[in-house]
Amino acid sequence: MEWIIRSYDRRTDRDHENRFATEAEFISAADELLHNKMTGFEFATLPDGTIVSDERAVRALIAASATGP
Repeated sequence: MEWIIRSYDRRTDRDHENRFATEAEFISAADELLHNKMTGFEFATLPDGTIVSDERAVRALIAASATGP
C-alpha cells in the first residue's frame, strides 16, 4: 500500500514523486502543500489507484482523515 504525491517543488526522488507508507504521512505532506497554496502539486495517487488532481479533492481527503472513519 503506497500513497504518492507528485510535485515539482518538494524534495522528491528523481521521478518527482514522494512516496508514503501510511495515510498519516500522506495527509501531513498534502496539508503542507495546501499551506503553500498547492505550489508544485501535480497530482496524488492513492493506494487503490485513484488519481487526485485538484485542490478541492485533496482538501476533502484531509478533512475526512481529521474526522476519522
